[in-house]
Amino acid sequence: MKIIRNIVAALLFFVLPVTAQTVDLIVSGDNLRSLHHADLLQALRLWVPDVYGDMLVVVDGARIPTDALTLLTVYDIELIRVVRDPQRMVRYGSRYKTVVEVSTRRVGNRSVMASYHLDADLQQGIGDRGSLPSQTGYRQRHQLDVEGRDKSVGYLLSAMLEPKGRGVLCGMNDDALRLRAAVSYTTRGLRLRNDLSFVRAEVERSQVVRYTQENSSGSFAKQNQARLVDRFGVELDLARDLLLQGDFSFGYYRMADDIFLSPYSTWFADDADIRQRGSFHKSRDEQLTYEGGFSVGYQHTDSVNHINLAVGARLYSGSDELERYGGLGVLSDRMAYVSFTLGYDTLGDRTATRYPERTLTGWGSLTYEYKGHLGFSADAALWRSSLLAPHHRTDFHWSVGGYWHLHRERWMRSRGLQQFTLGLMHGNTSYVPFGYESFTTLYRNRTDEQYIHNYYQMGSGMVNLGNEDLRPLRTATTQAYAQVVWHRLSGLLRFYHKRNSHLPQQVEAPVESGFFTQLSSVGHKTVQGMELTFRTPLVRGARFGLDVAGGMLSESGLTAAHASLLATSGHWQATFAISGDEDFGQSAVRVDYRFPRLPAWLHDLRLGLSVTNPIAWQPDGFVRSRAYGLSFSFGL
Repeated sequence: MKIIRNIVAALLFFVLPVTAQTVDLIVSGDNLRSLHHADLLQALRLWVPDVYGDMLVVVDGARIPTDALTLLTVYDIELIRVVRDPQRMVRYGSRYKTVVEVSTRRVGNRSVMASYHLDADLQQGIGDRGSLPSQTGYRQRHQLDVEGRDKSVGYLLSAMLEPKGRGVLCGMNDDALRLRAAVSYTTRGLRLRNDLSFVRAEVERSQVVRYTQENSSGSFAKQNQARLVDRFGVELDLARDLLLQGDFSFGYYRMADDIFLSPYSTWFADDADIRQRGSFHKSRDEQLTYEGGFSVGYQHTDSVNHINLAVGARLYSGSDELERYGGLGVLSDRMAYVSFTLGYDTLGDRTATRYPERTLTGWGSLTYEYKGHLGFSADAALWRSSLLAPHHRTDFHWSVGGYWHLHRERWMRSRGLQQFTLGLMHGNTSYVPFGYESFTTLYRNRTDEQYIHNYYQMGSGMVNLGNEDLRPLRTATTQAYAQVVWHRLSGLLRFYHKRNSHLPQQVEAPVESGFFTQLSSVGHKTVQGMELTFRTPLVRGARFGLDVAGGMLSESGLTAAHASLLATSGHWQATFAISGDEDFGQSAVRVDYRFPRLPAWLHDLRLGLSVTNPIAWQPDGFVRSRAYGLSFSFGL
């Protein structure tokens, strides 16, 4: 029996810290800061390579657009949780398949502290398969933080500036400014906090084909962003073992895209008429969101039982207004007004759309543990949303699970075995893979080519055939996992089975509708996968230490993997990480030195050098660029 226990424990490892009853991947801010990456999302993918696509990003309880995550830096992060637990997915509704929870750094414990961070990159890129020439670029980022705390009040003031860089590599001309002010107040059983942030950025886009050549001809593609977000939270101890929590957030996002193709662009190489050359394409996107919620939690612990019960509700209201238009025959970017052009650009339709969303969610969770050995948990959520079709506006999610701490059983106790937990859970969630136009019949004014009675045929026509009986894609997940901490080895192994039903598919439409097909929820798909993550110190000495970590996710033939090495010796630290899947991969190496002898007014001084290969996307194919980075930080 002892041999079997040791073999099982040795096969299971874990890379990132998790609690005893969850399979979520938690990346700490120290993990992210150990590698030099100006892009937070790229840094996260070094630890969790399968984080991409349509996902929900929740920052301190408030959702934000995914692209807004790139405006946070690694110095802002306390931890990031990538949700794998189907029980935790229940309370997030049916909008996204992947949920990433971000907890930003709060105020410190010292009276007053100031810190400065400098990150600089020198990048050199080579086009995919040699289709693009070698390109270089330089950029830098500065961040200044001031924080403090007394008995009742804490504060954090932060400013980040990323001025325009130099070079011909796309993205080097980005210009961003971010201001943040967070304050907290604590008195007896009441805790209040408010976090206000503003971001203004000018981002260089990559819609222009052959970026270097087009840039020299006067073409450009720019995006101006402005974001204002305020998050307020409150916690109140109502009585013994009873806690009331509430939060409210407001968000305003504005994005303006301007794409100018010069008359000398290769796009118009075949147009002999100068009046047909040159185009200016515009798009404007404004988002306004309100979100609030509350929860009441009860927790009781004695020598036999541990009970955790919580109920809550959330309301989200938001709108996304988008308009696009473009002009053809623009000889100069200063002739930006469409009315001055020869005609509308046929590269894109003139559109003006509004996407509203209102979602009300009520949820509850229960966790019970008996004598610290056996545990049971259950979660349920009922939500009603405008994202769903009229006939199915209400949806219900639920999940149950149980776990067994084998290491606390007498017959399983072994020297060095700190944790051995087996768990099984089943959850039922859903995902909305369609928009309101899929269940709403839309019309538009039109002028046909038919000439009847000396007039063109005018009127309105149906754009699509909506299906009010559409259902969200429902996923039933069964998951089994094992967590082990044996001596210095820790790990997680999980197997899962997902059955997706109500997949949207095009089916034959009724003959009388005038359409050939219609979207319907009739498809089914089964997915099976396995995930293994581990961490272990190979060498642990007084002068030198070496830790190794890694993980692998395999799902229906698709595999993503990552690995890292961390070496420490005195005041030196070196980190190497590599991750990727079938499509692309990335790696990073960083060496840090922490100066040991400092004056009393300086409590931290660090210098870091790094080599990374971030992905720089280009229209003709992505560029794998090697970036040489320098980072410098100090604290007062």
